[in-house]
Amino acid sequence: MTAALFTLIALIQLIPPIIVRRFLEQNCEDTQNIETEITNVILEAYHGFAVLKLYKLKDWYLKRLSGLNKKYLKIGNGGIYANTAEDTLNQFVSTLLKYGTYAEDTGFSVTEAEQLAGLQTV
Repeated sequence: MTAALFTLIALIQLIPPIIVRRFLEQNCEDTQNIETEITNVILEAYHGFAVLKLYKLKDWYLKRLSGLNKKYLKIGNGGIYANTAEDTLNQFVSTLLKYGTYAEDTGFSVTEAEQLAGLQTV
């Protein structure tokens, strides 16, 4: 019985990374894409500085860059939320495992707890 419990505990610890992995991978890909776009816009401005200056396109360029930075901020917040969700799931699993193994070690079961609390009659 104890071996089965510890096997279950080992499997439960795999749940948070599996759930969050997809979101983190998508966030990483989105971050790389937006960083590429921002880098390209900055390089275009560097190489085309004379054209921007000639046609007075400074405001247009800054709006374009600002829009990309807003997208970047939104993607970054998504990454923060995914990491927070992973931390929360890990903490939940840790608590579950701590008290689950404690109950197994002491031989204390849920039905005994219910009987002690008067919720279930023998």
